[in-house]
Amino acid sequence: MAPTKDLISIVIPAYNVSRTISETIDSVLKQTFRNFEIIVVNDGSRDETEGVVINYANRFREVKLYNQENKGLPATRNEGFGFSKGNFVIFLDGDDKLDPRYIETCYQKFKKYPDLDLVYTDTLLFEAKEGIFDLPDYSYKQLLAGNCIPATAMIKADNFREVGMYDVSLKMTEDWELWIRYLAKFPNVYQVKLPLFHYRKRLSSDSMTDLNSMNNYDISDLARLYIYQKHYNLFTQYGYGLEKLQQLIGEENKYKEKYYNVWYRKLFYQLRNRKKLQ
Repeated sequence: MAPTKDLISIVIPAYNVSRTISETIDSVLKQTFRNFEIIVVNDGSRDETEGVVINYANRFREVKLYNQENKGLPATRNEGFGFSKGNFVIFLDGDDKLDPRYIETCYQKFKKYPDLDLVYTDTLLFEAKEGIFDLPDYSYKQLLAGNCIPATAMIKADNFREVGMYDVSLKMTEDWELWIRYLAKFPNVYQVKLPLFHYRKRLSSDSMTDLNSMNNYDISDLARLYIYQKHYNLFTQYGYGLEKLQQLIGEENKYKEKYYNVWYRKLFYQLRNRKKLQ
């Protein structure tokens, strides 16, 4: 089905977010730009997430709910995208929020500069931590060093489909891997210097990222090793061969929230230790 012109699809993967999903949906319903649809995919939640969303779907025509057995975040985002009709898409997690101006601000950049492929805004932290999320400005080389673009960016639906959507084999850093592929092919980025995306740093350590970090210490390292090998030619093209990774060991990197840590430090040690064992 061809995308609907000027419709913005907001895809919300939802897993055990009954406490926060109302804030997330409300933040979309309050947008100044009104031509949007909200697609919530309940990823096998074991709490009251489904009931909360059903209540919204019964009251607001923009809200649609789809249920599935638990498949994980990347597959759930892809599933939601499959139901979408817009020519632009935003992936919004079920515990985060958008400023009322978010959609209109990003959309107007696409209208003003039709060649753009991705628009994102600065990020405001809330709940356990507050303030601006201090991330480096985008360049493709910076992206390869570590993700600097939130998953909640506005992108073109056709482009997302063309690059193959999310890699469902990843349990973490799936957004970083997507941006590596997406921006290698569709490189035109605009960063709005306003904190219009609100990222919840939870008081409780029960987000999927927190649980993976606590219970599966190797997931992050293995994901980055997989990404490095998958995109080896791009990394080396931009000077991130193994020798460069070794030089980066020990350098200070202050961007360590959620997706942003010194991945190449762990990767290099992992590769070096494997070599010793051979």
